Amino acid sequence: MLRFYVELGDMGPLVTAWTGSPDDMFHTRLCTLSSWINVAPEGATWRDGAMAMLARGFLQPGQPAITRQALAEALATTGVPGVTYLFKQALQHPNEEVRTAAVLGLARIAGESDLPDLEAALSDEDPAVRQAAVRGLAYLNIDAATRLLERVLLEGDETLRPVAAEVLAECGEEGMAFLREVVESEDVMVRRAAVFGLAQARDR
Repeated sequence: MLRFYVELGDMGPLVTAWTGSPDDMFHTRLCTLSSWINVAPEGATWRDGAMAMLARGFLQPGQPAITRQALAEALATTGVPGVTYLFKQALQHPNEEVRTAAVLGLARIAGESDLPDLEAALSDEDPAVRQAAVRGLAYLNIDAATRLLERVLLEGDETLRPVAAEVLAECGEEGMAFLREVVESEDVMVRRAAVFGLAQARDR
């Protein structure tokens, strides 16, 4: 009902009351703003302030990782163009949990032109960021991202290869065909990763 009202009425006073009330540890109220922002008229006066609150919550020091990732997803669902820039800037943040959430958020809204940023995250110093980048590539659903996942399985380190195999198994028949092909590889690490991916997909 409130989402419907966003498109028709002045949500300013309600947003003020909504955000002024106590939130839970998962920032459920704050995350709810993203669906309102998504359908708000372009000139809604409360929109920029709500976006700023979401961005501050996402970058807030000490935020639990699961909450930060939920806020990243909320930012991604707003549909506001500037969110892509925010995530790309956050990829340089000194906190690895911010970088991890930024990768996952960016992946949800990325296009082919953003692929180099996700590829760069594959070389991040933190393993969690690298794994998030591998998982994020599956969201793009484009050939270039699939080719990159295949390269990670063939050439990546042993922590990334199983993750690449797992997400390739989720990429439809093309990903499964690649796993079945490389399961015959001479490289034991490649074979092991391919078997892991096929097992995840329950492929006999």
